[in-house]
Parts: sequence; C-alpha cells; structure tokens
Amino acid sequence: MLQLATKRAADAKCRFVLNDAPNLPLLDDRSFDLVYSRLVLQHIPPEFVRNYLREFVRVTKSGGVITFQLPTPSLERPPQSLLARSLPGAVLPLARRMKRRLEQSIQPHSASYMDDYGLTSEETISIISSCGGVS
Repeated sequence: MLQLATKRAADAKCRFVLNDAPNLPLLDDRSFDLVYSRLVLQHIPPEFVRNYLREFVRVTKSGGVITFQLPTPSLERPPQSLLARSLPGAVLPLARRMKRRLEQSIQPHSASYMDDYGLTSEETISIISSCGGVS
C-alpha cells in the first residue's frame, strides 16, 4: 500500500510511513494542521484506538483540525432485525460476529472478514478533552 501511495502521489509533497507501534513515535508534537482518519479506527481494538486519539491531539498544531470516523459500539445502536431486537444487548456483538464468520465460511472468496469496534461518544469526547483537544 505504501508503494502504491508513493507512486500515485509522486508529484505531491507527501511522505508515507509505516507505523507498527501503538502510538505515533515517528511524528513530532504539534506538527500537523490536519489529522484525518476514515474507515480505520473501527478495525483496531479499543485499547489502541484510545492511544491513537491521544496521539492525534499530541501531533496536531494549535488551531489544527482532527477528523476521524469511529462508530459507537453496537450496543448503542438500535438493532435492525427482529432477531436482534429479541436478543439481550450483551449478546448482539457476538451474534453479529458469528453471522459474519458464517457468511465468510459459506462464501470464502468474498471480502475479508474484519472485526468492528467502537467507543462511546462520551468516552471519545473525554479522551480528546483530557489531552487538551476541543470537540
């Protein structure tokens, strides 16, 4: 992915780096005007997402903007199906994961399976605020 991004952005002033740490040690404090994440955080376990949110605030300049997409946990979303409405709330995430895995086993050549995670709105705002960010 890094090679493809570098090739596609050959004329742009971009630098692509691979980060394999639970934080962003390669990036300096207050060095970005914009931090943008879309369709990424929901696939990372919450303990790492919490770290990355703190890091987003750390690397963003004063007056900069952080924008990210992060779903709330499925327990906060109203269930759509009759079956989901009849299950106890704590069972919903497990039932959804089992359904996806079953679908994958039936259609093994379909898109790869990925876990979905989220944080509550309250926790997300609390993390951002505790680091000096404003929501």
